[in-house]
Parts: sequence; C-alpha cells; structure tokens
Amino acid sequence: MTRPATARIALNRPLRRLFDYRVPDGLELAPGQRVKVPFGRQTLTGLVVETGVQPPEGITLKPVGEALEP
Repeated sequence: MTRPATARIALNRPLRRLFDYRVPDGLELAPGQRVKVPFGRQTLTGLVVETGVQPPEGITLKPVGEALEP
C-alpha cells in the first residue's frame, strides 16, 4: 500500500509549528509555493516548506485545497 504524497505547510498562526497536509492526485507542489488549506473552520493561505514528508502514524491528513501559483 502506497502512502499519499504529503507536504509540510507553514501557516501565519501564533502556533510555532508546521502542519502536514495530503497532496491530492494531480497537484504538483514545490517549496516556496503558496497554497490554500483547510484549518479548523477556516481556509488559510500557507507556504509549502517541504514535500514528500512522512506524517505521523495513525493520523488522517486533510488535503491541500489548491495551489495559488504554478
């Protein structure tokens, strides 16, 4: 079973940490790219910091909504 592609995203929140999101099929992301992601009841703009990361076991990741630039 293959693991879905994941990206580590920086969000402009007071929490000093990065968040992992699932990359939907067909979406190519690169570090430095801006994306829209779900965060609680909001949709926020984040910055891709790293791709191809291993998320923690047993956690279901939310998908990246869309890339804001190619």
